[in-house]
Amino acid sequence: YLDEGSRVRIERKDTTWQTIDQLHAWNEEQLNVALEAHPENFSPNVLLRPLYQETILPNIAYVGGPGEVAYWLQLRTMFRAFGAEMPAVILRNALMVLNAPVTKKMGKLGLNAVDLFKSKEHLIAQLVGDKPDFSEEKQQLEQVYERIASRIASVDPTLRATAMAELQRVLAGVDQLQGKTWKAAKIREEHKLSTLDKVWEEVYPNGQWQERTENILPLVLANEKELLRLLLNEFTAPSSTTVVVEY
Repeated sequence: YLDEGSRVRIERKDTTWQTIDQLHAWNEEQLNVALEAHPENFSPNVLLRPLYQETILPNIAYVGGPGEVAYWLQLRTMFRAFGAEMPAVILRNALMVLNAPVTKKMGKLGLNAVDLFKSKEHLIAQLVGDKPDFSEEKQQLEQVYERIASRIASVDPTLRATAMAELQRVLAGVDQLQGKTWKAAKIREEHKLSTLDKVWEEVYPNGQWQERTENILPLVLANEKELLRLLLNEFTAPSSTTVVVEY
């Protein structure tokens, strides 16, 4: 509700509607009169805006990003309740741009564009090897200590807790050895992991998708519009996929 230049939210309280500052209140009849007399003083909330815009200027389709599509898909029941036609909701294409230096680094690592959609942890394991897992050995140790504890307890039951505490100390040591083994494996492949870090930062700057942080214009202007031509060929129509462009 527009009140002297500032907007105030309206909330329903039982059979009345009132602004959250409690300066204005209406029953249903009064609210309908106010809406009819001064529609410019009222605006929809975030959920009603799509309904308003599609009522005023209907669209056949709405093309949006993942967050926008998820938002619109919540509105189907509301459109149906008001007898309004909801547009088709289409996920726009996403874009990943790989320049020549990045592609060269990927080649040295034996990676392709599909690999870039995996988690970084998965790629590290792919380059270094699987993370050491001593679960089976720890299970065997537990069985051994259980037998030792049972034999000790047959002599002195109070010593069983001491034996099991020793087991926990040994298991903690195994966990430390597991971590040190993984750290050594990564140090051995330090060059590969350093290259992966550089590729990852290009593809996911600051941990975000390129398209959320990078401006495409400097890239387009830097190579005599070659990239622009590639993009125009790839984005003829939204196909709800991620387009990878190498240039």
